[in-house]
Amino acid sequence: MFGKFKDHSLKDMKKYFMRAMKRPFYSGNEYECTVCETGVSSFKPAWKSLERELSTFIYPVDSFETFNRKALICPACDASDRDRLCALYFRERLASSGGRLRVLDFAPNLANSRWLRGEKRIDYYSADLFRPKVDLRLDIQNMHELADQSFDALICSHVLEHVPDDKAAMRELYRILKQGGFAIIMVPLVLGVTRTQEDPSHDSEALRKMHYAQCDHLRLYGTLDFVEGLESVGFSVRRLDAGYFGLDVFRKAAITGTSALYVATKP
Repeated sequence: MFGKFKDHSLKDMKKYFMRAMKRPFYSGNEYECTVCETGVSSFKPAWKSLERELSTFIYPVDSFETFNRKALICPACDASDRDRLCALYFRERLASSGGRLRVLDFAPNLANSRWLRGEKRIDYYSADLFRPKVDLRLDIQNMHELADQSFDALICSHVLEHVPDDKAAMRELYRILKQGGFAIIMVPLVLGVTRTQEDPSHDSEALRKMHYAQCDHLRLYGTLDFVEGLESVGFSVRRLDAGYFGLDVFRKAAITGTSALYVATKP
């Protein structure tokens, strides 16, 4: 059991067991988390500190492509709506795959890392440059420790906006992915913003929060050139939305109708 909690600190473990104690208050089957596969009566809204963090952002909070602030967090496992979207596709690929998948997950979400570590047909590795409780300490911009075509699948969710040289990171992701493999690559995207906004003069925490949504973000990606950037290093990119998964599936998992998953493959 405890192997699933390898990425967790003692504080994370305490939160996990506290949620387990509160789970009966959310019992029901109106919704279902695609990560932990628990039926719930509702999902929890965004925490107040996140609302405050976004209060100075120049775009409306509800303009994010993938962000259900009213039903953000699974009360059973703490998975966010984007984690549930990621799990939808991953479970689909597991169902269609006949063999084992070697998976590398950057800056792992704890809910996803628990269930992926528990999947019998997945060899799961977590990676981060700073966090201590991961399998691999890696700089995504230069992963010289890893050989070409090392992994069948990659998860890189809300990482690239923190990286100084994001194009180098994209090239490295392409290099370590096996031919025929897939990478789930997600960044914060705002509806209507088609071109990436990146200005060196936004060099304070206040300015980055205002223009990029968080003080540790270095840019705000555009919906068009985010995909173009991935394609420029060799990836083929699919944008999977409610038309692919189904509106009923999105509703059941409390994923907004504007949400989309970006899946990059190596031809």
